Amino acid sequence: IEINGSFYSLQTPQRYLGWREETPDGFVFAVKGPRYITHVRRLKDIEEPMANFFASGPLLLGEKLGPFLWQFPPNMK
Repeated sequence: IEINGSFYSLQTPQRYLGWREETPDGFVFAVKGPRYITHVRRLKDIEEPMANFFASGPLLLGEKLGPFLWQFPPNMK
């Protein structure tokens, strides 16, 4: 399942842990990268926002972490 909420705002470590615990073994999440990185910053000067994104907890999904998805604006070259 795609976690789309992470596109609109940073989630919390507790939320990622909850999703991990509430789903059965073998369940896999795709985590969507924040629009702040792709649409607002347009991939420029993103060291801090990228660190904040990973610090918000997606890696806490552990074995249930699948791909990271990055949606770009339609007019981005």
